[in-house]
Amino acid sequence: MQRGYALCNMDLTKVISIDKDKQKFVWIDISGTKAINKALCFYDKTEARNIQQRIINHHDGVMEESQVVNVSKLYSKVF
Repeated sequence: MQRGYALCNMDLTKVISIDKDKQKFVWIDISGTKAINKALCFYDKTEARNIQQRIINHHDGVMEESQVVNVSKLYSKVF
């Protein structure tokens, strides 16, 4: 079970994660708790926003419209 903040798309259907090779960022569909457990999570909101901005600046095309969301909100959406 994750806690803290995660990067999601605007309609809360996808969460950002790192691929198996740990080389790039990927979007994962939130279909259950396993997807949330794979999410890239941060301890505080400021840290999440800083990483969000770095991803936008350095990895073109990866981040569509995104937002920082509390992980508990994602779990409540699944349950």
